[in-house]
Amino acid sequence: MALILKNIKNTGLSLLLFNGLIGASYSQLSNETLNDSLRSQRKMDSLILLSTNEFKAGDLEAFKFHTEEILTIAEKHNWIVPKIKGLTNLGIYYRQKGEYEKSLKNYLTANTLSESLNNDYKNQAIIHINLANLYLNLEENKKSLASFEKAMTIVDSANGPINMKLSIVNGYGMAYLANDEYENAILKFEYVRSLSRENAMMYEEHVALCNLSEVYAEQEKYHKALEYADEALQKPKEQVPSQQYVSGYLRKSYALMGLETYDLALANLDSAQSIARGNQLFRTEILINQYKAEIFRRLENYEEALGYQKNYLQLKEELTSQMNRAQKVQFDQELAQKEALLSHQNISLVKLAKRNQKKTTYILLLSGLTAALLVFILVRKYRKKGVSEVINMRKKIEEADQDPSIAADEPDLKSEHKPSNGPRIAEQERTVISEQIESFMRLKKPFLNPELKQSDLAKELDLTLHQLSEVLNQNFKENFNAFVNRYRVEEVKRLIKDSKNSNTKIVAIGYEAGFKSKTSLYRAFKLLEKKTPAEYRDTLSF
Repeated sequence: MALILKNIKNTGLSLLLFNGLIGASYSQLSNETLNDSLRSQRKMDSLILLSTNEFKAGDLEAFKFHTEEILTIAEKHNWIVPKIKGLTNLGIYYRQKGEYEKSLKNYLTANTLSESLNNDYKNQAIIHINLANLYLNLEENKKSLASFEKAMTIVDSANGPINMKLSIVNGYGMAYLANDEYENAILKFEYVRSLSRENAMMYEEHVALCNLSEVYAEQEKYHKALEYADEALQKPKEQVPSQQYVSGYLRKSYALMGLETYDLALANLDSAQSIARGNQLFRTEILINQYKAEIFRRLENYEEALGYQKNYLQLKEELTSQMNRAQKVQFDQELAQKEALLSHQNISLVKLAKRNQKKTTYILLLSGLTAALLVFILVRKYRKKGVSEVINMRKKIEEADQDPSIAADEPDLKSEHKPSNGPRIAEQERTVISEQIESFMRLKKPFLNPELKQSDLAKELDLTLHQLSEVLNQNFKENFNAFVNRYRVEEVKRLIKDSKNSNTKIVAIGYEAGFKSKTSLYRAFKLLEKKTPAEYRDTLSF
């Protein structure tokens, strides 16, 4: 018995799980059974420690393999608590892999076993926290909030540790944020911030400050977002893990990008990159290159943007080449969540560079046209030129005016000085044009391009800007943005109804439909449908 007690004292986390199962009953076991149990116990300890380290290192397949060994041993000896631990781990594995149905099945089985035990509040709370996070992935925000509430009830009733409570409240905030309930999210994050400060929990306070910065950034309140990011960066570096501390620089950089203070944003990204390289935070360095590419894209410095985009792709390829399939899925999900902050993230930089060259050509053409107009005005005013030269100039102006590349971005020169009293296109002609527009939108789906401009659509339809604007206003009673967003919302609804997208995040569907950001998606959808996309999905049954 002394040997058993000595082993129990030294085995660490897993033996804490077994302390309700090991006791006087060992005295009734035969020596052979006792030795087998002790060997299994030691192996279980080793497997739990090994699987924990593998998960932290991101080796999901090894994590799964050793978790299944834990379950095998638990089944053999009918050890309920380690079985709960194994099932919860499998739920975590499948969630990280994106196989949400399998994840849910393992969590629910673990929860059933846990509820059959007394005084197992920690496992029950952990299961409900994981369930809540899974429901966030599935965008079932009501179920997520219910699971967080259940976890909090369990922890409160057992007077559990404060760090577990803060983890749950932080989860509440993330659930509210996912549902665009910004005020509720702010209340939860502020609570975490206040309580962690009172208890000198620097890490938890830093997380809360970064989350608050994200909430305000999503509302495009960049000054407030910057304020919280600055406060996070004022915390001592040595008291916050590098991976968390660097997120403060990323939050600040994004806020500065929103304020179009790109030089300061780049300086903060340089600071983040220094920390990332010094601590081998390869994933963070990949994201930093993507942020820099976006900044230079906005500055229309496409050569620099392409350089950082190449760095981003190269670093990503180097990292993912060492991953198995499950790890790649997990990594891609992480990048998708973080890169969703960047507007225009799905636009090809090469295409933009070419567009910029084309834009330069248009500017040159317009400059020549302007010069021709000035000459024409001078000719009319001073009558120093011959009639033939005036006629030639008029021909040049008419030729330029008929150029669709110019007409798409410039006013109709021939009618520029004519007073406009109501519609200039006959009603019958407007009807024909409106039918052509609707047919083009349905068949070609130009609205899927998040960079679509009114001039682009006019050019595709061989119309002037004035003609397109008049038809939209008179026949559709909409401006260009409302008209395009109506098609995008219908596309979002179509994609949500598709059972293939039952596990696809709403924001990903929004990007696929042509929206630039989560904010613009939710604003347009709620305006037209009087509910959020997530609420719309809840009304459907697959």
